[in-house]
Amino acid sequence: MTMPWGLVALLGLATAIVLLAVVARLAQRLRRPPRRTAGWALARGRPADPGDLGLAWREDAVAGMPFWIAANSEEVLASPSAPTVVLLHGWGRSRRDMLGRLEPWRRRRYRMVMPDLRGHGDADGPSGLGTPEVGDVMALVDALPPGEVLLCGHSMGGVVAIHTAARLGAGSTARPTPFISGVVALAPYERVRIPAAAQLAAAGFGVRHLMTPLLAVLRICGVTESSTTRSASDLQTPLLVLHGEDDQLCPIGDAHLIAAAAGRHGRFEGLPNTGHDDLRPESLEGIERRIEHWLDELPSGERQP
Repeated sequence: MTMPWGLVALLGLATAIVLLAVVARLAQRLRRPPRRTAGWALARGRPADPGDLGLAWREDAVAGMPFWIAANSEEVLASPSAPTVVLLHGWGRSRRDMLGRLEPWRRRRYRMVMPDLRGHGDADGPSGLGTPEVGDVMALVDALPPGEVLLCGHSMGGVVAIHTAARLGAGSTARPTPFISGVVALAPYERVRIPAAAQLAAAGFGVRHLMTPLLAVLRICGVTESSTTRSASDLQTPLLVLHGEDDQLCPIGDAHLIAAAAGRHGRFEGLPNTGHDDLRPESLEGIERRIEHWLDELPSGERQP
């Protein structure tokens, strides 16, 4: 029987087109995640802005990135000596999620800055999955009042925080003003293939066969794979890595390696009975306790310009 090579070639071409369309759709989903806006928060009975928590606050924007700057009082908001923490949300979330992470910082009278990263919340898009966002956060830090700035991020936000701190501190012995005094990374990952793999799995596709073309499409869109571990090894400031022991999305092994790469600056702490979505009250309590303990132990030399 003669093999119908023309039909085989046609089927092969059709399969390739379908796979390319799937990869392009997944890349688009990664670049344009669902947006959590004020309407999203109000529909779920969540606070829509810092005013709903009784905070003094302002809204501003840098590099197309809207952000809130909030504090317990107008006095702290305007204080030249108050430290600042920049709170960076994860992929598919927004600054409204970070309203649930304020307690360790508001108790210590920090100014709290919450931006919407590219393609999220009210920010311009699409998302760069943590690649161009580093430059955005650097511009944000540069626009803040002089003094101590801590970076705290969840998932993609934690990765951006580490890359930003490494970039701001690398190759300079003079501290920038404002200067980065520490980084807290919750559930960080090593490379962008981690969230990409999660999207492939959620769509019901095998990671092994489609990861390479998906990363290639993302690379064409300007998304590059930077090593979080390498940036952690360049840090010149304390790093606290927190990771849920039940996290099924980001490997806890990545978090161990990231903390270890920071050497004497790094600390890893596991969170029992905690997954990737760690905003449950029982998880937050453990996170807040560990952050406050870490803040108590920060060397005084790291906290002064």
